[in-house]
Amino acid sequence: MTSRPKLSAFIVSEATPVELARQWAAIEPRLQSRRHRMLPLALALAGAAAVAIVAILVQPAPPKQISTNRYERVTLALDDGSRMQLRPATAVNLLRQGRREVRLQVLRGAARFEVHPDPARRFVVTAAGVDVVVTGTAFSVELEGPAGATRVSVERGEVEVHPRGEARALARVHAGETWPPRAAPKSAPPAPAEAPPSPVAPAAKATKPAVPVAAPGPPPTVSRPEPTDPRQLLEEANRARRGGDVARAASLLETLRVRHPRDARAALATFELGRLRMNALGDLPGAVQALKQSIALAPAGVFREDAEACLATAYARMHDGSRCELARRRYLERYPEGTHSAEMSALACPGR
Repeated sequence: MTSRPKLSAFIVSEATPVELARQWAAIEPRLQSRRHRMLPLALALAGAAAVAIVAILVQPAPPKQISTNRYERVTLALDDGSRMQLRPATAVNLLRQGRREVRLQVLRGAARFEVHPDPARRFVVTAAGVDVVVTGTAFSVELEGPAGATRVSVERGEVEVHPRGEARALARVHAGETWPPRAAPKSAPPAPAEAPPSPVAPAAKATKPAVPVAAPGPPPTVSRPEPTDPRQLLEEANRARRGGDVARAASLLETLRVRHPRDARAALATFELGRLRMNALGDLPGAVQALKQSIALAPAGVFREDAEACLATAYARMHDGSRCELARRRYLERYPEGTHSAEMSALACPGR
């Protein structure tokens, strides 16, 4: 029979105070030495953690991308009061929205911008290696073709085009202009005029003195023919307007409107014709006709808002109170926060 173990085998006797003091005196130096060895490692770990936390806190937020499919259009209001309209199949990154700078990047497709005027704020649109810098205007940026070449079209105001990240300007683009300008097709050189055949006197009259022939005079001046291509018409109209020849610019725009009503440029040309008639030529009925036609040609055009505002202003100048009030209200209902909303709210229509 196995004997049970004595309970005393499981009892640990308590150490006396003298023994505890002696044991602690032997252990304490080892603990001190271990703490000194672990301190640099602990500090290093704490520093790494702090750096990681700071890196997480200061890391900029990723850009917010907005895109549309091939069937939809999207209009967005930015924090500074500007508006951005994305056409179908477009993607734009919102890189920065601050009081001093707003920066966006067009990744594909085309977008139109109505920039709220603010001299203290820099508004930059980046696309395919260039920066488009503005303070307050309306313009479009489009990436064309498989290579994604940038095309800038200005409707109102002006913009500067810079190489991306550089201060030097490549071009200053004014209202009605595009960048880069489209090259006109090269015309074939004129064929050289054939030399007239040398007169040969008959043999029977060889003894008669030759009759002196008068030297030919200078060729008559040939006026430059008016272009017929819609693109050339619009570009020539812009050149004439910049040169101060408003009448020729209006004539070219009218030609484009009448001969090419289905061309994509017809609505813009008709809108510009309406503004020229209203502001430069004093033809208010003609301005109303052109502005109404521009809206009919492009009901969803990027310049319809401007055309609606111009139409109300033209009626006001014609002292047509009822049509002025109708156009003014129509603008405010369609564009309650539009670029011209303050102007339309204050427009004094006759009889109002």
